[in-house]
Amino acid sequence: MSENRLSEWREEEYLAANPDVQESVARGEVADGYTHWVTCGQFENRPGAALTTGAAGTTRYCTDPWINAEFDPAGSVKMCCMNNLHENLDDFADLEQLRQADAFRQLRHDLLTGNLSAACRACHIRPTVPTQRFVRNICGYDQGRISPLNPGQLTTARVDINEQCNLRCVYCAVSQ
Repeated sequence: MSENRLSEWREEEYLAANPDVQESVARGEVADGYTHWVTCGQFENRPGAALTTGAAGTTRYCTDPWINAEFDPAGSVKMCCMNNLHENLDDFADLEQLRQADAFRQLRHDLLTGNLSAACRACHIRPTVPTQRFVRNICGYDQGRISPLNPGQLTTARVDINEQCNLRCVYCAVSQ
């Protein structure tokens, strides 16, 4: 079974298998075949995707990979407090370039398809919701003209000043 890696996406194959989507892309009505597949095609069982959706049909309602950055004392940036996925800010020109890194795009893809990592499946902070509902909320009103893999406007930033905390504060998501 495929790991559902974003790198397995085959744009040309999907467009060839779905001429109506190809026409929509050509007219600028949808950003690309991947955007169509995420927003519609995966729920319509469209051919040519070479990707799968999560068997449960649910995902975590987590918008952190789109709107959040979490900084640790060593200069790494994570997109959420539960996932160990991180990149070093020094390896990128700026924060926006870091937020476009492959690892973060893959995390957004995983949430959009319901193919969750072990960390996301174990998350106790974000509830599970039907994948289709989550995709509609993430894609909002742009109706597919912007790729849902792109990060949104950064609205929250967390700074983790102590990775060894053992206080178990009631308001801390990590200690719960």
